[in-house]
Amino acid sequence: MEKLLIINEKPSQFETFKEALGGESGIYKNYRYTLCHSYGHLFELKSPENLVSKENKAKYSNWHDLSCYPWNYEDFIWQKQLKTGDSSKDAEFYKKAFFTIKNKLQGHDAIAIATDTDESGEGDLLAWEIIEAMNWHGKVYRLRFDDSIPSIRKSFDTIIDVTDKRHNGEYLESKGREQFEALTMQLSRIGLQIAENHNYKPSTQRIGRLKSVIVDLIYQRTKARDNYVKKPYFEVKFKDQNSNIFSRKYTDGDLFRYEKKGLGQTDLSKYSASSIIIDNKKIKRQEPLDLPDLGQVGILVGKYGFSDNQILKTYQAMYDHRIVSYPRTETNKIDEDQFAELLPLVDKIASVVGVDPKLLTHRTLRKKHKTEHAEHGANRPWYKVPSSLDEIKNKYGNCGVAIYKEVAKAFLAILCEDYIFERQQAHLEKYPEFKCTINIPKQLNYKAVFNDDELTEKKSDVGIEFTDKADPYLFEGANTKPSKPNKAYILNYLKRKNIGTGATRLKTLSEITEGSDALAKVIKGTYMLTYNGQVQAILCEDTMIASPTITKKLQDGMEAVKNLKIDYTKLPKSVEKIVLHDRPIMERNTSHLNQDHRLLKMNPPKPKFKEKEKVQGVYLGQKISINKTWGSHIFTNKEIKDLFADREISFEAVDKDGNTCPVSGKLAKQNYKGKQYIGFQLDRAKLKQDLAKRKANDPNRATGVFNGKNINFNRVWGGHRFTNEEVQKLLVGETISFKLKNKRGIEYLVSGKLAKQIYKGKSFVGFKKDK
Repeated sequence: MEKLLIINEKPSQFETFKEALGGESGIYKNYRYTLCHSYGHLFELKSPENLVSKENKAKYSNWHDLSCYPWNYEDFIWQKQLKTGDSSKDAEFYKKAFFTIKNKLQGHDAIAIATDTDESGEGDLLAWEIIEAMNWHGKVYRLRFDDSIPSIRKSFDTIIDVTDKRHNGEYLESKGREQFEALTMQLSRIGLQIAENHNYKPSTQRIGRLKSVIVDLIYQRTKARDNYVKKPYFEVKFKDQNSNIFSRKYTDGDLFRYEKKGLGQTDLSKYSASSIIIDNKKIKRQEPLDLPDLGQVGILVGKYGFSDNQILKTYQAMYDHRIVSYPRTETNKIDEDQFAELLPLVDKIASVVGVDPKLLTHRTLRKKHKTEHAEHGANRPWYKVPSSLDEIKNKYGNCGVAIYKEVAKAFLAILCEDYIFERQQAHLEKYPEFKCTINIPKQLNYKAVFNDDELTEKKSDVGIEFTDKADPYLFEGANTKPSKPNKAYILNYLKRKNIGTGATRLKTLSEITEGSDALAKVIKGTYMLTYNGQVQAILCEDTMIASPTITKKLQDGMEAVKNLKIDYTKLPKSVEKIVLHDRPIMERNTSHLNQDHRLLKMNPPKPKFKEKEKVQGVYLGQKISINKTWGSHIFTNKEIKDLFADREISFEAVDKDGNTCPVSGKLAKQNYKGKQYIGFQLDRAKLKQDLAKRKANDPNRATGVFNGKNINFNRVWGGHRFTNEEVQKLLVGETISFKLKNKRGIEYLVSGKLAKQIYKGKSFVGFKKDK
């Protein structure tokens, strides 16, 4: 009987395997097994300079010399090290986790990889990292499952021999992706250096496969909105009493749209009310959409104000406890087994989210939602059904409640009958070119449970029955303003282009908006580029790395690696071609940095230093040059003569608040940033004395002893001037009262006393009103 060491990806998976197989070790289907688990990736690639020979170390350590790029793939020796995390405690944790697995290996005949079976191959890669580090050269198997107990048990019937990892497509795909992304690091370094060479200093650039596409999407859409110029037009349309609109089909060049309202009104005068002729009525059916991917879940839940990162973390926590299914799935469909697993739980799920079970009559899996075999299947509620939404709220917060409601209702919708509506088409009797099509709901069915319109971005074409006639009116329209770059726009665009998975799209959006070095921020649901993101977007415009087409080709290349159609090294080797193409474009794009109004707002150019006017003279027998001005004061000829004669001068200066103050001083040797010079030096002691005298003689100031200290405070407060009697009461700590008038001339009483206060960081004693 073969002895298997089964490696799970994480503790939660380990616990599910224990439940499925009957314990941490034992016998199952002719295998004697022992379970162990990782904590995700325990290993990471070394930094680029540590992946090359000593001779190349200096080149790959150099961030600033652009002649060091592009990097040569053949220079790299792809080695990994145990992760270090952010502290020695983290490093010790990863080390202990690895040696726990290694110590269990002894006495086993084979290793079985039982990590997540995600389409990207990440689970295979992290397992092989551990296997290689243990220097294992024996048999290796792969178990494929969807984390449910029946699926885990069934996976032993189809165990796969992957001892030769050169034929493990998922592993090779993930390895190729990892090396590709490591090599694209040079693009970020190039971007930082090019920006710095042109006096722009972003704190980071994250130029990579999907991040650059999303940053460019936000940039282009924002630019299109900035450049939008509204062009109104006027056009005759008809409307019946139920607000159904009849119009002509417009193509460029048609003459019935007018730029001027007067011409539209003239055209309107040619038309009168007309009867409506209904051309046909057809009953239509619409099946529920496919189950949402994680990106679409992000759209549905994001409308409640939760961040991408919050949605991802909460969904993962709920998956770990089997409340919802695997998040990183690449399919929108489920197989018969997955459907059968949930069918007995349907009424319970419906009760939790407030759906009437009577609507759930279609309890067979439609062909549209069915796939023959899906290792994880689409996002859906899973086999641990909470007792209520309150239970979810207590464990996962309001974000968890939103996730469960949206995911559950999307699944329950596929158990409903089709949405049924009547499509009616009509035209006007007098003016047959004016037409209208409406959809009249007959039976909401699945749409009463889950309205999927917000995932399609389609405008509702629901109408009410046509009336007998329609009246003409002048419609004022305009060219369409590009929509905001919100989550729905970005994720739906990427989905249409088939770029990334729902999970990777949402994860990448989260990554670019998190932290102090974020490339974008979200303001009222709209993604706005930060200074870092704006610089990156401008530099990367028209590059290959920011191109959706090139990103899709790279994605197709990864799929080809997984299917063993091309060698995995073709992916990382393509980075050299990308760098050779993109670097000169990034250099060229620097000319746009100084033209971008958003960037200039974020980082306005510093005014050029203006050299102060100088005057020359002889000071203590030495020929010198001094500034003709000090602050806003321009020295008079007499003052200049006195300064060179080493005499003190006095004048009235203006401080930063616009107040005049007496200034005295003379020339003296001084030091500024390590350099010595001769210039006007203020007599600070005398200035302090003069200001004190002014305060003492100021009729709007009062002096005296308060709490044992001499003070000088404002004698006027809110337009009221304190009398001598009130001043004396204040100085001994008494409360005084006086009347003031508000803006409407109504008198009100103010009471208060002297107190120590702080204004702009400076403490002072003054009158303070009682609360």
